[in-house]
Amino acid sequence: MTMPNRTSEVARLRRLGKSVIYPRYPAALSTTPPVSGYCVKCRAKRNMSNAHEVTLKNGRSATQGVCPVCGTKMFRINKSRRG
Repeated sequence: MTMPNRTSEVARLRRLGKSVIYPRYPAALSTTPPVSGYCVKCRAKRNMSNAHEVTLKNGRSATQGVCPVCGTKMFRINKSRRG
């Protein structure tokens, strides 16, 4: 699966009338392997930039990051590991 070109993705979002906000954290700063999640603003599945692990109040682990196209915060609850 190939990633779409960033300029073509920005052009597509502008044609749809959506505002384009560039991310605060560039994808190059991310040292973790790519984690995919669903961006609610773009309505597409994307690899998170600046992804990091967080723990919820109930003890489950999750991944939080930023959408590389629009800069919206993304969140994904990880699968539970059963021993």
